[in-house]
Amino acid sequence: MTDRAAIEAVDVHKSFGEVKALSGLTFRVERGSITALLGPNGAGKTTAIRLMLNLAAQDRGSLSVLGMDTRQHSLLIRRRVGYVPENRAFTPGFTVKRVLELFQGISETWDKELQNRLLSDFNLPPTRKVRELSRGMTGQLALILALSPRPDLLILDEPVSGLDPVMRREFMRNILAEVADRGQTVLLSSHNLSEVERTADTVVLMNHGKAILTGSMEHIKNTEKKVRVAPQGGLPPEVENHPAVISVRSEGRAFLLTVSGDTEDLLAQIHRHNPFAVEVLDLSLEDIFLARSEGDKQ
Repeated sequence: MTDRAAIEAVDVHKSFGEVKALSGLTFRVERGSITALLGPNGAGKTTAIRLMLNLAAQDRGSLSVLGMDTRQHSLLIRRRVGYVPENRAFTPGFTVKRVLELFQGISETWDKELQNRLLSDFNLPPTRKVRELSRGMTGQLALILALSPRPDLLILDEPVSGLDPVMRREFMRNILAEVADRGQTVLLSSHNLSEVERTADTVVLMNHGKAILTGSMEHIKNTEKKVRVAPQGGLPPEVENHPAVISVRSEGRAFLLTVSGDTEDLLAQIHRHNPFAVEVLDLSLEDIFLARSEGDKQ
């Protein structure tokens, strides 16, 4: 474990009965980064977040948050982490103001000026009762509660779920504006990949309870490609089984290869067989997500 990492997981395992939620999860989140935690449903993202907050304990492996072991220092960690869960439940009869007062009363670092500015930015009425809030307003309230203590780490689990596109963009813009000023670390779990691509600088892609792809957004988009090949005959085995090839899909007489890493050797192998055509295609984050999720069969 290193103090430099905001989050560091090493060979973390977690099972619920016969169900393996995490199977050797290993990744790190650097301080000051905005990291996207991605994966299909059932990949283990929410379980990983629960372990970070010691809402559950791993079966084995080590997990630290802000340089502290999650099982030994859970209370200290929670004081320094802001958390916006996917399911936000507040007492329906309480007003927004009352909810804020309750959370302020248990926080040693609450920034009242920031709270009021966010209330104004979101145009969230303090006298409105929780039961009268829309889903978007409830999300805004949860974000105010997470940001007002000025946490070192902000964990967002599907923060824009249920919001319309305009509100999603505004929601993420407010998050970025707040965290950029202080260099806060953000861990963002979301299925909205277009927003993630605009927001995150680092990606951790999970499947089957482990990290199958990690790195900076720039590096991943530079090294994850598709190659369309129109060969003379079938696809040569040395091409189909090349280490850089993640998956293969036929398109009529052509083949679409999803590849990762240095593609120069793969392209050299392809050209040795004098194909009719070869085309290298850039991928969006959504393309990479789908290709990796479908291609990981382990």
